[in-house]
Amino acid sequence: MNTKIKKPSKLKTRFKRLYEIKEFFFPSKHIIEPSSFNYKRVYVVTCGFMVIFSLLSIRAVVIHLFSPSAQSLQKIATNQYNQPLYLSKYRGTIFDRRSSALALSIKAPSVFINPKEFSPSEEEISKISQIIDVPKKEILAKSKKNSHFAWIKRKISFDQGSKLKNLKIEGLYQITEPARYYPEGSILSNLIGIVGTDDNGLFGLEKEFDTTLKGEHTKVLQTRDARGKIFYLESQKASPTSSSKDVYLTIDKVIQQITEDALAQGIAEANAKGGFAIVTDPHTGKILAIANHPNFNPNKKNLSIEATRNKVLTDIFEPGSVLKPIITSYAIEKGKTSRFSEHDCEDGKYTIGRTTFKDSHKPATRFLTTEDTIVTSSNVCAYKIGLKLGEQGVYEGLYNFGISKKINSIGFPALAKGRLSNWQTWKPIRFANISFGQGVLTTALELVRAYSAIANGGRLVDPYYLEKIGTDKDVKVVEHNQDPHFVISPKTSQTMKKILEQVIEKGATAAKLDRYTAGGKTGTTQKVDPVTHAYSKTKHHASFMGIAPINDPFIVVYVQIDEPHQKVRYGSRWAAPVFKHIAEATLKYLNVPSDKPSLSKDSKNIITKTNLNKTSL
Repeated sequence: MNTKIKKPSKLKTRFKRLYEIKEFFFPSKHIIEPSSFNYKRVYVVTCGFMVIFSLLSIRAVVIHLFSPSAQSLQKIATNQYNQPLYLSKYRGTIFDRRSSALALSIKAPSVFINPKEFSPSEEEISKISQIIDVPKKEILAKSKKNSHFAWIKRKISFDQGSKLKNLKIEGLYQITEPARYYPEGSILSNLIGIVGTDDNGLFGLEKEFDTTLKGEHTKVLQTRDARGKIFYLESQKASPTSSSKDVYLTIDKVIQQITEDALAQGIAEANAKGGFAIVTDPHTGKILAIANHPNFNPNKKNLSIEATRNKVLTDIFEPGSVLKPIITSYAIEKGKTSRFSEHDCEDGKYTIGRTTFKDSHKPATRFLTTEDTIVTSSNVCAYKIGLKLGEQGVYEGLYNFGISKKINSIGFPALAKGRLSNWQTWKPIRFANISFGQGVLTTALELVRAYSAIANGGRLVDPYYLEKIGTDKDVKVVEHNQDPHFVISPKTSQTMKKILEQVIEKGATAAKLDRYTAGGKTGTTQKVDPVTHAYSKTKHHASFMGIAPINDPFIVVYVQIDEPHQKVRYGSRWAAPVFKHIAEATLKYLNVPSDKPSLSKDSKNIITKTNLNKTSL
């Protein structure tokens, strides 16, 4: 009987072959009979294993042979051993109008550690703390961080950096990064401001033009070994980048120094709380100097809020008698009065309702001309001039001269604007107060703008301090969208200048210049007591606004002394001499020839730059 031999199935045959291959590479410890296997399941598992093995093999070949993957591996390796460190940005330079640097970027050492290798002794921590003035607790805390990097102190002096290097402490490193330096120290500090540790502007021009002055990040490459120890530092970018731009101001460093020295001297003599002064070109609106006291040295970081205030730009106050010539100019322009028109001053005392106001000095005669009203600073006669204009006329006059009107040419943070309420809300006593400089709030810039119109022939021009922006190769003049327009006629301007000249000749003689003609007006204002909300009897602003030379004005100067502690608190006593010092020295520096007719030709020598530097205030 013939017996047919049953052939094995195809599945069993394939499995047998796979099993043989598997046994060849991975022999089993125990022999297993094929009949005991679930051939189907084992076949699927084995196939899966082979597919995965094949894919891994293909991936290994691709990684090693093809460039994109090779670059990825190189990038991973680079990141493991090289870590970029982004330092402070280089900033553009701030220049004065003669291209003298007022703020620039330099290199300064910064100290950091690798906590993984920084294990100083207690004595070494004490030495580090003493050299860079960092608390020992802070150094110790950073040394315990679970990282490869920690700042200890940024932007130290090179002397401090040298002392740290001499300690030769493992894990303590230094690198230079950009730091802000102010070569003139405290000069113009309240306007320029400062930057923070990361070179971001905190206040002042540094903040106002922060985006313009900023450059790109400085990148430094740290190379580490397998344990994270830094053994090489390579500077990838170590010079100012083209993206930062320089800022050029209208400020003149020499005039700024003159102004600050004169102001500081005047404040010291008055034993005053502080003060400010501003010098402008009345024809263009360019600000030549802005001085504030107290000020600060931006190279030192121990600052007080009071020392950083820029009162010229941020403070509002009652102007006092300095406002009288503005209202009077408008009254003359409207034909309501003239230089020699007479006004009844009521013997220097006047009552409205239950309130009586009076002149600080009883006038010699009952009737005063418009000129004498300004010279003697009569409150009563100033009110009589205001009455001829009426409430609406006084309001229009002040507003047209720029009082309480925004100055668009200056974008300074926290720039103040005056406050002038609508004339229809004025009560009779409020109207009287405004007529002689109280009951209205204004700023130094608004007053300077108004007096510049009187000085330049009647044109209202906005003051500004930004001249140009750009790099060495591409510097552009900034357009301020000025809209100069006449608020009074040249004839009225000439009349008012003659009146202001008489103020110095007959009244505020402490403001009289030796070589030049000048005109101006004093102001003495009671400050409001923050507790009683009434006018203080002991706290005053003493101010003086001056124009020089009066016949051909080159400068307008406003000086305010805050809270002089001497018994006599008048602007003619404390602010007028400061104006004299500033105006005299500034005009000499600008090589303006003397216009005093009494001076001989020999006395009109133009001083040289060398002699100017020796000028004493």
